[in-house]
Amino acid sequence: MENQANKHRSDRQFKERDWVYVKIQPYRQVTMSGGQFSKLSAKYYGPYQVLQKIGNVAYKLSLPSQLLLHPTFHVSQLKKCYELPKTTSHPLIVELSSPCFPEPYKILERRMIQKGNKAVAQVLVQWDQLPPDRAIWQDYSALETRFPLFLR
Repeated sequence: MENQANKHRSDRQFKERDWVYVKIQPYRQVTMSGGQFSKLSAKYYGPYQVLQKIGNVAYKLSLPSQLLLHPTFHVSQLKKCYELPKTTSHPLIVELSSPCFPEPYKILERRMIQKGNKAVAQVLVQWDQLPPDRAIWQDYSALETRFPLFLR
């Protein structure tokens, strides 16, 4: 009798030098801008080239260095690219430590989220010289560390 857990699994495998799209969950990535309308954002980014297979279910990809993401992904987060598009889509990255990053202008909202077994305070920050629709959620503690005078 077939195992019920394996009933809905697909057998995806890739070879080195294959091109794949990556499914990235912005709400799980600290260095990514989630934005207010994450339901409407792209689900897959890329394509990126497979560099090597790691174990049975993971692949290392050739990612641009500015993405600040770990290059190894589980096979369930990958989708085969059959025809290379003219453009490549990359997720929007937020790097608070960059000296070129704009200063915070205003806090628009506050919320509490759960990370692991802890409650974490977050604030929706509008950045100086950027429109309100480019505001992003940031952990309050990270913002306090980077911009201590802004929150006083």
